[in-house]
Amino acid sequence: MTDPSHPGNRVADDVAASRGRPQEPFLTDQIRRESENIFRTAFTYSPMGMVISGADGYWIEVNPAMCSMLGYERDDLVGIHFSELVFPADAHSRFGHLDEMLNDPASVTSFAQRYIHKDGHQVWAELNAALVRNPDGTPGVVILQIEDVTEAKKQAADRERLEGQLLQAQKMEAVGRLAGGIAHDFNNLLSVIINYSVFLEEDLPDDDPKKEDVREIRRAGDRATALVRQLLAFSRKEVAAASDVDLNEVLRDMDKLLRRASGEDVAIDFKLVPEAWPVLVDPSQVEQIIMNLVVNARDAMPKGGRLTLLTSNEIVTAERARTSPGLTPARYGCLTVADTGEGIPDEIRDHIFEPFFTTKPLGRGTGLGLSTVYGIVKQWQGYVSVYSEPGEGTAFQIFLPLATSETAVSVVPDEEGEDPAKATGSVLVVEDEDAVREMVERILSRQGYKVIAASSGPEALKLLELHGTEIDLLLTDVVMPQMSGKELVDTIAATGRELKTVFMSGYPDDLVSKSGILQSNEVFMQKPFSADVLLAKVRSVLQR
Repeated sequence: MTDPSHPGNRVADDVAASRGRPQEPFLTDQIRRESENIFRTAFTYSPMGMVISGADGYWIEVNPAMCSMLGYERDDLVGIHFSELVFPADAHSRFGHLDEMLNDPASVTSFAQRYIHKDGHQVWAELNAALVRNPDGTPGVVILQIEDVTEAKKQAADRERLEGQLLQAQKMEAVGRLAGGIAHDFNNLLSVIINYSVFLEEDLPDDDPKKEDVREIRRAGDRATALVRQLLAFSRKEVAAASDVDLNEVLRDMDKLLRRASGEDVAIDFKLVPEAWPVLVDPSQVEQIIMNLVVNARDAMPKGGRLTLLTSNEIVTAERARTSPGLTPARYGCLTVADTGEGIPDEIRDHIFEPFFTTKPLGRGTGLGLSTVYGIVKQWQGYVSVYSEPGEGTAFQIFLPLATSETAVSVVPDEEGEDPAKATGSVLVVEDEDAVREMVERILSRQGYKVIAASSGPEALKLLELHGTEIDLLLTDVVMPQMSGKELVDTIAATGRELKTVFMSGYPDDLVSKSGILQSNEVFMQKPFSADVLLAKVRSVLQR
C-alpha cells in the first residue's frame, strides 16, 4: 500500500493530472511507483547531500552523499534532530530559517551553515530547502539539498590571506623603495649639518653658552643618521658583512646587556638548543635584531613579566612552507623571543612591521624597531613568524639561512684614530653637491692638505691635466651626472696613471655595490661621515 504523504507519490498525482488522464487507481499506482523509483534513484545517487526532514527538525531519511559528508552511517542519522549536528553558533540561525519557511507561502529558502563531522572538524555547507505541504496545506516534510563547500571556503580563505600578504609585501616594498630613494639626499644634508656644527663648536670659546646649542644640533644630526640607517636596514639597501654565526654564542655574549636593557622587573630565560646550526648573517645585525625584539618585549610588559629567548634547528617542509608564504622549504637556524606581555591586537598585527608605526606614547619610540628586524631578516632571505594573543603575550620566531661558503661583500669599516697635528699631501675632491664639496674641502684644508675641487668627472680630468703628478689622492663621489666615480677612475687608469682613491656616497649600499667598487675592494665611505672618519680614511690610504 502506497503512502499518499510520500513526496514521490505527490509527484505522481501531479504527473497524472498533467497528462490529462483521470487518476484511475491502477494508473495512479503505476505512475506513483515510477515516480517513486525516479525520486529514490535521484535521492540515492545524488552527488550532493540530501535530507528529508520533518517540519519538527528530525531527519526522516538521508542519502549516501550526506552520510559521507558527515562521516556517519545512515542509521546514525535517521531520527536525529538537526541541532545535534549543526555547529552550535549556527543552530539558532537554522531555527530561524525553519520558522521563516513554515510561514512562507513559497516555502523555499537558501542559507549557509556549518555541521560537525563525526571526527570533530567543521563542515561548511550551502543548503537549499523546500517545504512540501500536505494536501490540507499543513507542513509536511522538508527536502534539503546540501553542498559541501568546506574546500572552497578553505581555498577562498587561503586566497584572501595570500592576497592580504601580497598587498602587505607590496606596501612594505614601496616604503623600502622610498627610503632608499631619499637616503642619498638625506645623507648629503646630514653630512653638512653634522660637520658644520663641528666647525661652529670648535670655533666657539668653552664658556660660550651657544656651544651647548651647537652640540645639540650635532646630536640631533647623529640621531637622524641612525634613523636613516634603520630605514635602509628596513628597505634592505645595505650591503653587510656576512659570516658564520652561532646564535647560542651571540645570546651568551649579550646576556648582561639584555638583562640591563629589559629592567629588573623582567625575568629572562635562555633556552638554547645544544648544537645550534650556524647561520650566515652579519653578526652585528643579529645583535640588532635581538636588542630590538627584547626592547619591544620589555615595553609590552610595563608591569614586569618573563622574557624567553630560544634557539632551535628547524627543517621547513614544503607543506609547512605552503601555509607560510615567504618561507622557503629548507633548513634554518631559528631564534625565538617570547614575552608574557599585553599581546598584539588583531587589528594592528598587519601593521607592526611598517616603519614609523607604533602604539607607544609620543617620545617613547620611533616605530622603526620591528621594521628594522623585518628588513634585516628579509635581506638574508630569512622569515619572521609572529604569534600573539591579546593578554597572553607575543612570540617572534626568526628563521635564518644556514651558513654556506658564500659570503656577502663587506664595506670597508670606518676608521677612527687620533688626529695628527697637521697632514701633508694634495687631494682632488670630486663631488657634484656644492655644500658637501665645500664641507670636505674645508675639513681637509684645515688639517693641512692641499685641496683641488671639481664638481664633475670631466672637470676633474681637466684638473688632473693641469696639476699633473702633484695630486696624491682622489676623493670622489660614486654617483654623479655625466660621469660616475668608477668611470672617472677607469678613465684615469686607461692613461697609465695609478692614483690612490677613496670613494664616497650617500646612496644606499646596494646601488653603490652595482657600480662594482665594493667587489673590487676599493676604499669606500658611506655618507654622512664625520671629520674624524674622513681624515682617518684619507690618512690611511695615503700611508699605504
